[in-house]
Amino acid sequence: MFQTQIKPSSQLRNNYAEMIKLVKERRAPVILTNNGKPDAVLVNMEDYAEFEKFMYRQYVREALAADDTSPAGRRTSPNAIAQGKTPIHLCGLPRVG
Repeated sequence: MFQTQIKPSSQLRNNYAEMIKLVKERRAPVILTNNGKPDAVLVNMEDYAEFEKFMYRQYVREALAADDTSPAGRRTSPNAIAQGKTPIHLCGLPRVG
């Protein structure tokens, strides 16, 4: 498992290569602070892609719960969509990369 690091945003500016190495190799998210307060999170692309998939699946589940009939006129299972078994465009939702 990873250990989250907390660093001032100036360290990203001054030590970019070191910070990126930490994020990529250790898969350790870095919370960047500005004036001692959390401001942003730096994560590697693989973890961000997984987070994006998770959030999209949540969006799909919520959209289907609100209207469980697809534009094609048939019921579409949220699990089927979340697992990629149903073309997302049939639900009227945008595709993601």
